[in-house]
Amino acid sequence: MSLRRLPVAFMAIGGALGVCHSDVAAAPPRVGVVALSGQSVPSAPAGVVFSNSMQSPQINDAGDVLFSAAISGPAVDGNSDTGLWILRGGGLSTVAREGSSIPGQPADRAFGPWGGSDTYLLDDSGAVFASGAVRTGQSMVGGVFAVRASRYEMLAMYGQPVPGFPASQWRGASSFAAAGGRIAAALRVFTSVPYPSDTCLGLAASTLVPALFGGSAAPGFPVGWTVAEMNAVGIGPGGEWVLNILARRGNQSAGLILYGLDVAAPAVLARAGDAAPTGVPMDVFVNLYTPFVSRAGLVTFAADTHIGKSLFQGRPGTLAQVVPPRPTIANLPVGFTASGLIDARVSPGGDQVAAIFGLYESIGGVNYYRGPVVAAGNPQSLRVVLSGNMPAVGLSPDLTYSRISTVCVADPGQVVVQALAAPPVSGGVLFNGIWATDLDGQLHLIAAETQPFDVSPGDSRTVRSLLLTSEHAGGASNARPLNNTGQLAFGLTFTDGTSGIFIADFAPHCVADFDLSGGVDGGDVDAFFAAWSAGADAADVNGDGAVNGDDVGSFFDRWSGGC
Repeated sequence: MSLRRLPVAFMAIGGALGVCHSDVAAAPPRVGVVALSGQSVPSAPAGVVFSNSMQSPQINDAGDVLFSAAISGPAVDGNSDTGLWILRGGGLSTVAREGSSIPGQPADRAFGPWGGSDTYLLDDSGAVFASGAVRTGQSMVGGVFAVRASRYEMLAMYGQPVPGFPASQWRGASSFAAAGGRIAAALRVFTSVPYPSDTCLGLAASTLVPALFGGSAAPGFPVGWTVAEMNAVGIGPGGEWVLNILARRGNQSAGLILYGLDVAAPAVLARAGDAAPTGVPMDVFVNLYTPFVSRAGLVTFAADTHIGKSLFQGRPGTLAQVVPPRPTIANLPVGFTASGLIDARVSPGGDQVAAIFGLYESIGGVNYYRGPVVAAGNPQSLRVVLSGNMPAVGLSPDLTYSRISTVCVADPGQVVVQALAAPPVSGGVLFNGIWATDLDGQLHLIAAETQPFDVSPGDSRTVRSLLLTSEHAGGASNARPLNNTGQLAFGLTFTDGTSGIFIADFAPHCVADFDLSGGVDGGDVDAFFAAWSAGADAADVNGDGAVNGDDVGSFFDRWSGGC
């Protein structure tokens, strides 16, 4: 579903809409409120509202947004003040509230608190998977559950037997990924047989199937090597799964990435010590990082080799280096180079990459570090999104990008980056901000600490802190803040103590559908005049840089034409 159907307040950010000669506007984005502190909580008694702790918003291609939050109000106490909520179909609903019974489960099972180390995922099918606390009588234990088509399924709970493996019980979840209504998870177990730690499981038809146990023989390694740790998992909508493990023999340890459709017969995708397909003789894999599975079943992962960190993509037997440690980037200024891959992300389709490198300037034959550079695009044709030699868009011109904390890329090539902007003098104030490109590749400031942010026309608040969910945060290997339809989910807290979850929408929109309800009616007139009266940028319908009477005429020309 499109954000254009959400009954929430919207405003334009980053300048005029630029719609002087068109009835359909593109960038900059319009921002909608998903939830605000002080807003009523759905299906809760009157007076129960969201409080000032909202966390980890995720979005899928349907425009659904999942987030956790704290609540307050009548009859709300420390045993019922957190939960998970989802924006879907134009309205908010509760997924799991602390203290409430778990649908379809025994009466003594209730959701525990949400926050801290709890992990949850919203996948492309709309399914929700979560790992958190479960109350059973007077006890609090860990559990993993799924919500698919409004049906709740408890997939694992602390103390329950492990399916297909005798004399063992669940202990908790360390990492999982979800796609197509399926889950791949690294779950910790305790057992009376000699398999001391992890197990990886896949979900198909609600059945968890054991794939590999800690302490078991490491696939592809000589006798004596065993599975020591499971660091990250990934899964594609077709059920293709990958698992990053650490194998150990005595004091030796090495990384291994497994790939499979059949959990009983995984194939070795990459292994520390094996030849790396970099084109450099004798080059081998050293360290292997979190793998990602695309919709087409391709696996992408970063790995250290003897020549540096590179990005690799493929299937078992067909791996190729797609981004080298020192890539060619189309629009780097003369005298600058990008070197030393720091981190990278890939789009759901696997065709687009966003990578972070160090930026170096050559002066007199000496290379000087100039901060980070984020480059994105098809792996064979990367272009600069932002870099340490660029003024930070939307802020003071003496501020430049100094450090990158989060990056994400979508199939259309859109990129979102959370970064620090710093003054040229060491010791100055750092500005933490979120920037995103529009569908044409132009960079926009979404929000930054200490800067004003228009929550709605006439309601401007100063940002204290911001939240952009990392795809690899908290054990969730494929949580996404950016979808493939031009929508970005993020969270903000403000200096007045309030907070909120928001969506920035870059998709072209009908100017006359001012309230983005999906139709052109009287509600658009009310929304336009509210913005016009407040002098909001969104009311600059004719794109001349001013909000005045001319915009009223331009709006009604479009409104009467129905777009």
